[in-house]
Amino acid sequence: MNRLRRISFLLITLTALIATLFFSDGSIFMSLEAKDTFVEEAWGQAGSIAYQAAAKTMRSRNGQSYPLSNSQKRYLRRYFIDLIDRVSVVYSATMMDQWVVGGRAVRFGSVESAAQTYCDRIYLRDAYKPDDPIQLMILAHEMVHARQCEQLGGFDQFGYRYFIEFRRAGQIYVRNKMEKEAYDLQKRFAKTL
Repeated sequence: MNRLRRISFLLITLTALIATLFFSDGSIFMSLEAKDTFVEEAWGQAGSIAYQAAAKTMRSRNGQSYPLSNSQKRYLRRYFIDLIDRVSVVYSATMMDQWVVGGRAVRFGSVESAAQTYCDRIYLRDAYKPDDPIQLMILAHEMVHARQCEQLGGFDQFGYRYFIEFRRAGQIYVRNKMEKEAYDLQKRFAKTL
């Protein structure tokens, strides 16, 4: 509980700082370019902390994870080579689609997510469905995030980069560069089914 309070306090403090900088005229504190860099850094730092906390929360809220099935590996191997052997999946997972910060609910996206990935662990809302094309497409999308996380160096850097890209995308999920990469591969993958 203490950890959640500290994270909430940090996020509230960062939000207040960002708001102060955003509403200042730019000349009081720093140039607009420097302000933008500062705000982006704040988003990245908040993302790093929030992503790591969310990963721990998801682990504690959900049950056992399972390796990808041989059938899933057969479909995904050409895109993800040996990464498929290092990723596990939690089926029928309880998602974290919103956070409560300072008594206010902050939603991530306009719909409930079908899946969420925290580096090498993928959480799917649905139960395991062998050879289901929709579930395979979702897995392909989430595997991109697992690869991004690995390439960036883990939870800390993935959260940092994801939140910066989310800010750059105007806080619109589908415009996030990291989501675009995942959706692009998902579309290519769907054509092979």
